[in-house]
Amino acid sequence: DVINSNYELYVDVIKEEDLEDEFVKIFKKDVIRNNMNYIIYMKDTKFQITDDGSVGLYDYKTNDIYHSVTGAYKEAYDKFIHSSGFEEFVSENEYVFVLDICYGIGYNSKAAIDCALKINNNIKIHIDALENNPDTASISPFIKDNIKNTPLKTELIKILSHQIPDFCQRAGEICSNTAEFKSLYSDASVCPVIDFLILNHNRCSEDELYALLHNIYYQNVSNSMENSLKDNNNSTLCFKLHLGDARQTINNCNSSYDFVFLDAFTPSKQPILWTYQFLSKIKSKMKPTSVLATYSNSSPVRKALKELGFNISKIVIGGKQFGTIATLAENKFGTPLDRNELGLLETKSGILYYDNETLSLTSDEILANRNNQMKNSNLISSTKYLKKVKNEIKI
Repeated sequence: DVINSNYELYVDVIKEEDLEDEFVKIFKKDVIRNNMNYIIYMKDTKFQITDDGSVGLYDYKTNDIYHSVTGAYKEAYDKFIHSSGFEEFVSENEYVFVLDICYGIGYNSKAAIDCALKINNNIKIHIDALENNPDTASISPFIKDNIKNTPLKTELIKILSHQIPDFCQRAGEICSNTAEFKSLYSDASVCPVIDFLILNHNRCSEDELYALLHNIYYQNVSNSMENSLKDNNNSTLCFKLHLGDARQTINNCNSSYDFVFLDAFTPSKQPILWTYQFLSKIKSKMKPTSVLATYSNSSPVRKALKELGFNISKIVIGGKQFGTIATLAENKFGTPLDRNELGLLETKSGILYYDNETLSLTSDEILANRNNQMKNSNLISSTKYLKKVKNEIKI
């Protein structure tokens, strides 16, 4: 459904959600102040234009954001590309292997491919992307994302059409059932594909789709890229989407990765991909020189990484902390954690999220178990710890 600057209708949609959530309060204000008419729903998900003009998502089921409201595109580059040493790595190597956990609408993978090919047109790129929602993955090549690389998007459409069940139907229905998707949320360069899917999603001809993609590709490809993004069978780009619970689908990822992008929902809301056990699985897929990047500053996540032998630092942008970098070798990236941040890891706040041996607990079960641990723990609370530090500074 499309919400046309109707505040009452907007409230009806979110009344079952937590109205004290900071993001929802911001959105309520924007609806009134800006007479917003571009909120579109995709099942439990809403499209949102972020501050840099790129499109992000908000998930009502988890009551959590996929992307920062300051900019979905900006977030991908700041937290996962610039901060991890990715650019330097692709400039010096012939191959790069990336594990993208929680692909969503593809910002981190698309940013990595686009960045790598701009720096080193001969690099071979392998990406394993884990995602639980086939709908968001289906729409990923069509989103207005500020990445000016039409050949990449046409190749991604072709790849995903093979890897996502009923891809054409899913993408076509989302495009056709959301009246303003094409005009407000889509990349103009792939609008001909959107038109095709809207008309043909129930009877999509693969040959017709590929012919259309072929034409768009060669209308936009530069001479320098002509031999780069051929297709998924070519060694230049190998992209594999693994649909399902990442705790299980990670077992199908057999590479050793240079970079891990961990972009799951907020740990305090959806901890299943932030447990000691899952982080241990991630570690088993990394090289000794690998870099793990995440937006999370969570104490239990940082504590788990430290216990697993990672060296951790923080991502600082404009004087503010925006995430964590973890390496098994010497950490040359980010800014070292200060005394207070390291101290917090030894408080109740640093108590880890734990799954069971088969990694099958629900988020509610994991949170309940951690809450019981915190109640029974003799560790100092984070509040008392910070007060203690503050008093020591005064003395």
